[in-house]
This record gives sequence, structure tokens and C-alpha cells, in this order.
Amino acid sequence: MNLFEPNNLSSAHPKFDDASQFFTLVDEVFSKYHSRLSDIRLVSKIRTPGVKNINLLVDTGTGRYVLKILNLIQFDDAKRQVSIAISLLGKGIPVPEVIINDDESYISEIDEKIFILFKYCDGDYFQGGAEQFLQSAEAFYNISFELTSLQEGGLGVYCCDDSILDSLGRLIAASHHPLEQKEYKLFQSNIDTIRSCLNEVQEHRSEIEVQRHVLHTDYHPQNILFVGANVSCVLDFEDCLPASTTVASGFAILELLR
Repeated sequence: MNLFEPNNLSSAHPKFDDASQFFTLVDEVFSKYHSRLSDIRLVSKIRTPGVKNINLLVDTGTGRYVLKILNLIQFDDAKRQVSIAISLLGKGIPVPEVIINDDESYISEIDEKIFILFKYCDGDYFQGGAEQFLQSAEAFYNISFELTSLQEGGLGVYCCDDSILDSLGRLIAASHHPLEQKEYKLFQSNIDTIRSCLNEVQEHRSEIEVQRHVLHTDYHPQNILFVGANVSCVLDFEDCLPASTTVASGFAILELLR
């Protein structure tokens, strides 16, 4: 295909599958939002190829929402996602609005699961072409600039802490694990290498930090929504992590052009 020719990496519009089996759970979660949300009418699963996370589209009398379901061990990650989304939205970046619950919290916890509720953003996935590519590139620059500003302004306590290393350390020592059996066997078979890498990272942490910035490291067609020619929403802030600018921007270019 020619450069900037529309690609076929994603469908034109998000797809949804029936998820009525989650209705009782969603109803329990939404009970924490009684003062803000009305009755639930339909629950659907957002179909995203290759993504294991459960994201549900919930239609209610007051509008449409996306309910993100995470494991309790991902609490630090959820807190970071919420902080980034709220901060970027406050800077005028098109990201989903996080809904606060009746306990004045953005994260709800039920039965060792945690839940984040977002206002649904309508739009079509990135389809390619020069105009959409340029709009996507501008949005990536704006997000990167604001993330750097937020990092320098103190958001780094969530973005650049040792939560990933700490989580790995806890996983090494844990008697119970959140990974699937196949993944856990792979983890255990390489545990000495992982432990050695963790020690190496800790030893050279100061040199690593000066070369990294907080960036969106998973900027691909299904994380960018368009209304017409304009970016209406950028998704998936769990992957806003300290990274090399070259690596993050290179990944984005590869995903958007091929």
C-alpha cells in the first residue's frame, strides 16, 4: 500500500457484544452512583481484538458509560489512570471523563475487583489517510507535552514511581497469583532472570530516569476516535508510562502508517 493510504487495522466503528451476564454486577457497581445515574437499560461488552481487559458499555437513562473492570492488584495502576485522565481533561485534551461515585471516589471496589466509570466517547476508529494521520500526530504531541508538564508539576508520584517494580516484587513473593496458568509458568521459569533485571534497573535508576518521559506508549488505531476529520477522544491511559520518546513515537508511527 502507498504511504498515508487508509489501512485496514481496525473496523470503522467500535463493536459491541451482548454482556447481559454482567448485568447484576454492573447494577451493584452503579448502586455507588445513585445520586448521578439513573436506571440501567443495556450492558454490552466492547469488542477489542487482542485486549484482555473487560470494558463494558452501559446504556442508562442519563446517557452511555464505559465501565472498566480491573483486578485488585491493579489498584495503583487504576489510580494512575484516573489521575492522568482528570489532569489531561482539565488541560483541554480530548480524553474520557471519569465519573465520581457517591463516596467522592473515582475508583469503586467490590469482591477484589476495582471499577472505573467513564463517560462514553462516540466516534470512529482511526482509518488512515494523510488528514487523520496529521490529526493523530498533533494529538500525540499535545498529550506528550501535557504529560511532561504534569510530570514536572508533581504527577510523577503516580507516573514515575516504583509501582511496576513493586508489583513484580510482590508477585515473586506471592503464594497466590493473578496471572493465568500459562503466563505464571512462564514467569516462574524465568524468575531468576526477572529478579536480576529488577536489581539492575534499581541500581541504574537515576541514569534511566533522565532519559525517559511519561508518554502514551500504546498509541494505535483503536485508541484514537474520530468524529469527521477531528480527534474526538484518545483512549487507554493505563499505558501512559515513563518511556523513551524515540520508542513511544516510533511505535505510534509504525501502528498508524502500516
